[in-house]
Amino acid sequence: MAEQFNFFQDMHWSWSFSIYVAFALIIWIQVETIYVQGVSWLQTFYMLYAIPLIFIALLPQVRIFYKKE
Repeated sequence: MAEQFNFFQDMHWSWSFSIYVAFALIIWIQVETIYVQGVSWLQTFYMLYAIPLIFIALLPQVRIFYKKE
């Protein structure tokens, strides 16, 4: 089931979904910040969590590890 939502066909679905989740988290936090009209320490924490998650997933060593054979 997860394979049908994997837009990176050469990569394992779990690698792709980590990228999707990180971008969804960033978008969610931004929308929440707009509606709340303020920023909490927890929102800052999750934003600072999502950004390194994207960078780590895009590292060449990680991409090689999750590349389909």
